[in-house]
Amino acid sequence: FVHAIARGYEFAAANPEEAAQILAAETPETGEAIIRASQQWLSPRYQGDAPQWGHQAEETWEAYTQWMVDNGVIDAPIPVEEAFTNDFLPNE
Repeated sequence: FVHAIARGYEFAAANPEEAAQILAAETPETGEAIIRASQQWLSPRYQGDAPQWGHQAEETWEAYTQWMVDNGVIDAPIPVEEAFTNDFLPNE
């Protein structure tokens, strides 16, 4: 399942226009202009500076959990090592 999702995101990142066309064809209730604009903005960010799509970093989770504490979303930081895993990523 994760391998299939990774392939989809990798395709969308490499082919933003074609990915937008596919999504627009499958979701006619969504405006095509917003799909195209969204895909153009998102495609370079699907992987960002990660070594591969889906890879999560401990420091990102630490910053996010601290932001949630600072903004009253949660009362205390969560143990980030329990919040995520990269074990299921393809080729990881």
